[in-house]
Amino acid sequence: MTKRRLQTKWRFVGVKDLTAAIAYWAVKLSPYDCPANLVKVIRAITPHATALVITKPKHKRLGFALLPEKRIKKIVEALVLGTPGIRCWNRCRRGKTPDFAVTSAFSKKPHPDRSFIDLHALVLAVMYDFRKEWADEDRDNQPTQKPKNERKTQTRRIPAPAVCGTTRIRNSRTFCPA
Repeated sequence: MTKRRLQTKWRFVGVKDLTAAIAYWAVKLSPYDCPANLVKVIRAITPHATALVITKPKHKRLGFALLPEKRIKKIVEALVLGTPGIRCWNRCRRGKTPDFAVTSAFSKKPHPDRSFIDLHALVLAVMYDFRKEWADEDRDNQPTQKPKNERKTQTRRIPAPAVCGTTRIRNSRTFCPA
């Protein structure tokens, strides 16, 4: 994974984009098919996300706002780390949550009840997803430029041979008058 620095660029971000990315990566990172109470949690964070993203009343009906990337990361962290429903995903369902775990390619798959969702990994995954989308948009919006070392080719006009008489002009079926 390449490291991309947060820039001070302003980006459009929507409430549905934030909640959808959090739900997508929560399902991806969950040891189960779906984290506990996913729908309830997303419904609970939607008004909170709306309050954090949309600060002006005129943007409320649009559902998105123009924010700097650093502020978007702070909003994602506030949503993920500040919601009790999401914080419960950071604990094992049954048993004690281990302090650390060592896995390898040859170890057995751990029981899902002994696993949990790392919330910091969830924040990083959501931001990585946004950054990848923004990088694609930036690449698509850049004007195409010619390489600097490319030679400029000039087209020269080559005069057509003037042949009169019975000689035929190349690639032509007409004859010059005699």
